[in-house]
Amino acid sequence: MNLLHLKYVIEVAKAGSISKAASNLYMNQPHLSKTIKDLEENMQIIIFERTSKGVIPTKKGAEFIERAKSIIMQVEEMEAMYQGYDDKSVHLDICVPRASYVANAFTNYLSMINFHDKNIKVNYRETNSFDTIKDVYEGEANIGIIRFPIDEESYFLHLLETKELNFEKLYQFNYQLLFSNENPLSFKEIIYLSDLETQIEITHGDTALPSLPIVATNRNDETRHSKKEISVYERASQFELLNHLPHTFMWVSPIPQEVLRRFNLVTKECQENKMSYQDLLITRKGYRLSKEDEGFIRAIKCSIKEINI
Repeated sequence: MNLLHLKYVIEVAKAGSISKAASNLYMNQPHLSKTIKDLEENMQIIIFERTSKGVIPTKKGAEFIERAKSIIMQVEEMEAMYQGYDDKSVHLDICVPRASYVANAFTNYLSMINFHDKNIKVNYRETNSFDTIKDVYEGEANIGIIRFPIDEESYFLHLLETKELNFEKLYQFNYQLLFSNENPLSFKEIIYLSDLETQIEITHGDTALPSLPIVATNRNDETRHSKKEISVYERASQFELLNHLPHTFMWVSPIPQEVLRRFNLVTKECQENKMSYQDLLITRKGYRLSKEDEGFIRAIKCSIKEINI
């Protein structure tokens, strides 16, 4: 038995179904069923009674689940208690969407730290919202930022509630178009989707991390088949391509002015893009932010404030 198995039991109890719990945990049902069965054999108790409508805890099972919740909470409180107080170490574990304002905040925050004679362990992962929720829930990341369309807010808030994750609303925005200052579209006051048909779109080829707004993906077949596209699989070349190929563009979340100035870029709104997105900061319940976590979050909020000025 390990802590992860306890979390599995708690999730099954919440869901009332092994199949639903497996879906919530992003794992296959047979593996979860076997894990629960092995745990019951090792503990020599029946935790769940199987029914045609799902599972319900037995009397002993209910006691076990309450103890499991208590253990998980105590471990998380202990982790939080001893994190962030070692002046000789810098520790960050974060999962975020692909967003320049977040990446810029991350760089700005690290640039203010004196790394001399310190142990460094920093994990910065760009991934999708579901993987971020999973990593924060399982303790693989301490803080995360998830992104979703506003009309999916109720679904994601319910998902966070089932995972018992805390959240804070960070930023609501519409995707923008990013060009070089030399791009002819940068001089237009109003831009429509039809203006992009002769342009070359820079996209990220990593399908595990969706980065395009709905307005960019729900185009008619004729437009989609005729458009020109360059796919990249890392960040380093995207701004260079925009800078050196004046007829290229990207769909992006809002970008701080210091980044735009650095790469001679400009952002513009698309007249037909009315879909709003939300970025949420998420943490586990009981987790106490370390000094590094707090510094990074402050840097993110400063980055957002700069964009909104």
